Amino acid sequence: MEKLKYSVVVTDVNSRKGFDVLNIIKNRYKYPTILTSDKDFNFQLPLIYGRQIHRLRYDNLDNFERDIIAIEKKIEGILIYLPVSEKVTRYFIQLFQQNRLSRRWKFILPDLNTFNLTSDKWEFQKFCEENKHPVPKSIIKATYNKLKDSFRPVVLKPKSGQGSVGIKYFRKIEDLPKLSEIDWNKYLLQEKITSNRKVAGAFFLRHKNKILSEYCHQRIRIFPPEGGVTVYSSSVIYPEILNTGRKLLDDLNWEGLAMIEFMFDEPTKSWRIIELNPRIWGSVLLSAFNNSMMLHHYVESSLGAQVSIVDAIQTRRVNIRWLFPFDLLAFLKGKLSMQEFFKLNLKNTCYVNFTYSSLLKSLLFLFYFFINLASIKRFIKKIRK
Repeated sequence: MEKLKYSVVVTDVNSRKGFDVLNIIKNRYKYPTILTSDKDFNFQLPLIYGRQIHRLRYDNLDNFERDIIAIEKKIEGILIYLPVSEKVTRYFIQLFQQNRLSRRWKFILPDLNTFNLTSDKWEFQKFCEENKHPVPKSIIKATYNKLKDSFRPVVLKPKSGQGSVGIKYFRKIEDLPKLSEIDWNKYLLQEKITSNRKVAGAFFLRHKNKILSEYCHQRIRIFPPEGGVTVYSSSVIYPEILNTGRKLLDDLNWEGLAMIEFMFDEPTKSWRIIELNPRIWGSVLLSAFNNSMMLHHYVESSLGAQVSIVDAIQTRRVNIRWLFPFDLLAFLKGKLSMQEFFKLNLKNTCYVNFTYSSLLKSLLFLFYFFINLASIKRFIKKIRK
């Protein structure tokens, strides 16, 4: 690979995930990189990163095409695309399949139909049900009234969307909305998994019908405790969810990176698939720290190199922690003891937005990311909850 002139294009470097992805690619694996962002590319981000940030807007497809073609013209050699965020990746796949981008781009990505299927919760639900993959039972408009006859807590999810935004839980029969109050075109209703917060993720890199790398992590702590983001996880080996994940990716004929979230359902004593993320996940730092080599293999395979397969049994048993702001918030609200908050284990724990970065750059980035009105309001709101 040394004889090839190439660059790994890291998008969304204004985001927390983009910051970690860059540090993995540049500092952990020593690849040459190109940085892009849809905002703050003239002053703030160049100040933090100490280098040029290319503009890459994704407010609409036309602007995205203009900006990515401008990057093509400025940069020589092979360009390796990383799927940092969903909307950017969707635009990229769309343009490439329409032959509107240079063939110098290299990547491992699913086709647009498969990508869209997995990011649409309803289409993904139907695919899993039709192919006998274990998912929570869906409730449709025609069967909604029967729910009251044998009630089980349910969850209402936007059919398209990321994370927990817009999700509503109905734990009691009297809380159920009226049939007419649900927009069935926009929302998916499912039985809520009854679990002692036993949530795990299975992570894969699949290329040419082979799993090149895989690992699992188990959620340990979230904030807020009632239901929020994962702030502490540990590497584990769960053969059942790895096998289930492989079968799902086989049926999808998947290409690229995938994160499959599972919850353990206590009544049935089985793992259920909650969602599949067709892009890089927020805890991707663990993939480098546990030696799964996932992003390294992605780049090498994109360049056509042969890589040694890494299965879950080969990865290290280590942890990932989101110290700031969420563990700090938990500490300030009395949800985390002082001893637990200051329990730092740098040998076996990686830290979001800190590991593989210098302390100065981490602090500069966090200052940039959080010192704005919107972030301050969110921080105060979470403290008050």
